[in-house]
Amino acid sequence: MTSQRIMTPNARLCIWWIIDLFRITKEYAADGASMPLGGTNSQRRGLRLASTAVAAALLAAVTYITGEPVAGTIAATVTAVNELLNPAPPPPVKKWVTVAEASGTKLPGPVVTVTGKLHIEYTFTGPAVAYLQPAKGPAITILARIKAGAGATGIALQPGTYTLIVSTTGTIWHLTAEEYRLPG
Repeated sequence: MTSQRIMTPNARLCIWWIIDLFRITKEYAADGASMPLGGTNSQRRGLRLASTAVAAALLAAVTYITGEPVAGTIAATVTAVNELLNPAPPPPVKKWVTVAEASGTKLPGPVVTVTGKLHIEYTFTGPAVAYLQPAKGPAITILARIKAGAGATGIALQPGTYTLIVSTTGTIWHLTAEEYRLPG
């Protein structure tokens, strides 16, 4: 069902009254039976002037009565146009952020986690063990492999800064730790 705006009888009466005020001032105005209206052209000009004054007074009254909502509508329109012309930057989007990366040629560095939920991808050509060492407390084992392989694992820990320690007999290896968060 569609919403349809229906004019009240009073509104229709007002509109037709204003239309009739101007129609009867035409030079060849006629009544409903197509009979010419009486009166001279000077009378019609006077009636046209009076009709214009009445219509202007009605328009002024309506504008005065509804002035505040119109002003609010204008302000809302200006705001909407400004938003279209100068859109706000999109909100930041979470994405996978690399928090640590180490390889046979790149030494491991500190791991700073904000969420405490890490996704770790690895490739080792020999047995390997990887730890995260917090500033205080025991090391947390994140990976222990007894033979070569590649894969991924997840770990949950307290947010904070850790030192990544990797011990392996293989010479070619790679480890990446990522977390899903806002970049920065």
